[in-house]
Amino acid sequence: MRSWGKTELTPNQQRALTELSPCDHCHQRDRCARYELACGDFLRWQTSGRLRNRDRNPNPKLYRKIFTAS
Repeated sequence: MRSWGKTELTPNQQRALTELSPCDHCHQRDRCARYELACGDFLRWQTSGRLRNRDRNPNPKLYRKIFTAS
């Protein structure tokens, strides 16, 4: 499994590095990358591969849930 730093990535997280992701056309993409934020849509997409475009309120708690190894 590929990793990002010390975190092992899920298959959908791996896809986000090489394929189109829900962040590609989001106006908050740079802010999320800079401040380590994630939204509910990204969480849903990385766990299920599906996107609903309903929750684009990024926050650090969701980022940690996605990218911090358990």
